[in-house]
Amino acid sequence: MRTLLRDILILPWLFPDVVIAYLFKWILNTQGGIINELLIHFNVVAEPVCWLSTSATAFPCVILVSIWKGYPLVMAQILAGIQTISADMYEAARIDGANAWQRFRYITVPALKPILTTILILDTVWVFKQFTLIWLMTSGGPGSSTMVSAIEIYKNAFSYFKYGFASAQSVYILVICYLIGVVFRRLLRDD
Repeated sequence: MRTLLRDILILPWLFPDVVIAYLFKWILNTQGGIINELLIHFNVVAEPVCWLSTSATAFPCVILVSIWKGYPLVMAQILAGIQTISADMYEAARIDGANAWQRFRYITVPALKPILTTILILDTVWVFKQFTLIWLMTSGGPGSSTMVSAIEIYKNAFSYFKYGFASAQSVYILVICYLIGVVFRRLLRDD
């Protein structure tokens, strides 16, 4: 049963971004989308909500879809890290009188620190490179409410033909990601 649950939880990560984007675009559709149909059916709202075409809701929807798509990899890495922690350490702490919070704070977190550092750096870089989901769901709109750096670079290069400016933006993002990685590594390094 545990293996089946893990397999189900990792499914979002296995699907291509294109499939996820179109699936959620359909789910969040104003006319006939399953979310609106359920909300109307249970009298939560009186009329359909424009999830992806309203500035107030588009960005939160894109964030939730991105989290749903990305959490399985984080979950798998943390689970793998937890499984490498020796049960003897927990038993010794329990014998010494450590409660659950103390065992978590002094055994689990320090043991997971390298994995958490890696996850934090990777997820930060992936946030900067997020393109496909947002482009297919909203194209950076409405207005510029879901405009992220990758979409802005794409539009500057291929819509406005400002290749030099788009290249400079890309290098700027690379430097920012590198510096964020350095800062995270220094803040989270083992002393």
